[in-house]
Amino acid sequence: IGAGGLGCASLSSLVMTGIGRILIFDFDTVSLSNLHRQSLYRECDVDRLKVEVAVERLHALNPWSRIEGYAQPLRRYSALSDLKGVDLILDCTDRFSARANIAAICQELNTPHVYGSVSGRDGQIALFNPNHSCFRCLFPNLPTGGVIQSCDQGGVLGVTPQVIGSMQAQ
Repeated sequence: IGAGGLGCASLSSLVMTGIGRILIFDFDTVSLSNLHRQSLYRECDVDRLKVEVAVERLHALNPWSRIEGYAQPLRRYSALSDLKGVDLILDCTDRFSARANIAAICQELNTPHVYGSVSGRDGQIALFNPNHSCFRCLFPNLPTGGVIQSCDQGGVLGVTPQVIGSMQAQ
């Protein structure tokens, strides 16, 4: 979930390893200011939907993977049916509210998920198994009031999402 810096790195890694089916959720468009950290996109892709471009590029990397793109926010009511039966969910978002929503969906679906985050040149990764650990165990109180900056606000060193996203895929 998320086709930005983390998503580009993890999606490329997963497709090149031969994963059979991948679902991508992202409703954002490609932005010129993000190209340094979003390796699937080029300048000619600016203003296009990330999922459209990602599906094209990933299909070129591995035409045997079934890749589905959803240009919509992940809403709880639809996610429970859209994600039912998936083996693993990667949280490649950059907002705590989205991460909390993804974690709740994963708990409800009893699906493990890999959380990743970057800020500046630092990153974090965690694997949550619904029967043993959860995002809310790590973050019982979500940060508010701009305590944690998003990538747009705080900036990101271009290679950091590549490293963390690759670790999420691993």
